[in-house]
This record gives sequence, C-alpha cells and structure tokens, in this order.
Amino acid sequence: MTMIMNIGLSQRLSAQVASLAAIQPAAESVAQAQEALACMLAKRATSRRMLSARWLAAAAACGAAVIAMVLPFFASTVAFADAQKHFASFKTLSFVLNTKAQGEAISQMKVLVDQHSNARIETGDDITMVVSGSQQQILMLFRGEHVAMRFPTRADTAKDDPLAWINEIRTYKQAATSLGTRKINGASALGWGLEIKGMHSELWTDENGLPLTLTVRQAEGVTLEFAFSFDAPLDPGLFSLEVPSGYTLKQGDDN
Repeated sequence: MTMIMNIGLSQRLSAQVASLAAIQPAAESVAQAQEALACMLAKRATSRRMLSARWLAAAAACGAAVIAMVLPFFASTVAFADAQKHFASFKTLSFVLNTKAQGEAISQMKVLVDQHSNARIETGDDITMVVSGSQQQILMLFRGEHVAMRFPTRADTAKDDPLAWINEIRTYKQAATSLGTRKINGASALGWGLEIKGMHSELWTDENGLPLTLTVRQAEGVTLEFAFSFDAPLDPGLFSLEVPSGYTLKQGDDN
C-alpha cells in the first residue's frame, strides 16, 4: 500500500489497485495464457522459417538454372578450344582414316605427321607416300612392284590431302554444338558437332579435350572416320626421302 501511494495516486484509487493486486489468478488460467502465448510465438517463428526456407529454395533453384545454362557453354568453349590446341601444337600426330560408302569400307589410310610438316601416308598394302614439308618433295613407293617415284609437291595435291580436315578443325571459328557424352574404349568422351564446308562432322575428345575420333559425313553416303593418337614417338626415318633398298627409282611427273 505504501508503494502504491508513493507513485502519486489518490487514496481511493490506491485502495482499488491494491485490492486488484491482492487477487491471485487460478493456476489453470495462468497455464492456459502461457500456452496461448507460446503457441503464438511458435507460429510467428515457423512463419519466418518457412519464408526463409522458401526464399532459399527459390534462390537455390535460380542458381541451379544459371549453372545449367552456363556450364554447357563453358564446357563447350573450353573443351573444344583445348581440342583445337592439340591440333595446333602437337609434336607428332598419328591417325587411321577409314573411308566408307553406304556403310561399306572402301579404303584405309594410316597417316603419320610431325611438327615439321612432314607426313607419311600408307594406303592399304599398296602405296606409301612420304611428303617433306621443308623440301617440298614427295616420295611415292609402290610396294608391290618395289618402284619409287620422287616429284615436287603441287598446289592441286591439296584437294585429296587427308590433313585438310585437320586444318579445318584447327582454324574452326563457328560455335561447336555439344553432343553430350559416350564411352570410347571404356573411357568417357565428349562430343562436338561441327559444320565444315556444309558437311556435318562429329569430333569426340577425352575429358581434357584430347581428340580421339572424328567422323565426317560427305555427300552420297560417303563417311570419313578418323582415329587419333597424339605425341607418340616416331622414328625420323619414316619421313626420309631416300629410296629404300630394293626399290627402283623412276622419273616422276614434274608437271
């Protein structure tokens, strides 16, 4: 009573306040009030957590969508550029070229190339051609007859050059289309679709961009299939223009 009077209330009002303060609420009422307050606070907290969870879910979905859009472009750009680098900076390049018509094999070439623009091309069991980039000379060996012919390189020989497709890829400027993945020799490979001179080509690389195979689909059902090997050691003698022992040198056509 003394504390209530000390806050400046009238004697009558102080007496009413004191009587109210003396009333002890029932324990059940207190419990119900506390339960109602706890429920209200819990609902507010849950509402906030749900809002935060929805926002995080939306943000995560948005981030996933961005990654889904960016990663294919990133992978395409990086991996295909890596493939081009291999074609531009190899020390040696070996490949087998199979030519098919309507699905039937018609010829096979084995090609060896070094970084000095020397090449050795073996066609079946019949002909070997050695091309010297520095000397601008070609040595052709007819293995069955043991006959050799030597002549200078000419501009029109480029039309049948099996390396022409390699040069096209090395300088390719258009966008490469991702073809997804598949297994080649048991390892995961990435595919890239290219349009070269109006013909559809498929280049498959390993996960580091190292070219594995190339397929070029030409007109009238003709398909070229390349299988690559990079930087394997090659004997320099494979590119020699010296006539092998047992061969007869005949005059080539210089015109």
